[in-house]
Amino acid sequence: MTIRRLVPTEARGDRPATPRELRVLKCAYNKIRHKATLFGMYVPPRFRGPGLGRQLVAAALEFARSRAGVEIVQLTVTRGNASAEALYRSCGFVEFGVEPLAAAVGSGYVSKLHLWCDVDPAVKSALPTS
Repeated sequence: MTIRRLVPTEARGDRPATPRELRVLKCAYNKIRHKATLFGMYVPPRFRGPGLGRQLVAAALEFARSRAGVEIVQLTVTRGNASAEALYRSCGFVEFGVEPLAAAVGSGYVSKLHLWCDVDPAVKSALPTS
């Protein structure tokens, strides 16, 4: 992915990104380059049961481990989706927060749980102890 692609088109119009825009984005990227996001995983009901979800999560975590500099994987899951929550927790993900009103569904809203998993053994030693 190039820095230019990170600058929203509406911010650029028809012009190329300015050096200042590139510096801001590079700075922002540098601060989060140790994170990967697992996004949009879904197993259709007829395929649930034999462990396909666990295999997908394991493959995603293994891929993240193979990427230089990636230390953690983050994801969100709809609060109340007990089977998905249990799957992610059993794969080593830990909750770090709840986002209320995260998504509009029909005439209401659902909350999202934010979870993370370390994929680099050095991460645990870097965590604060209290």
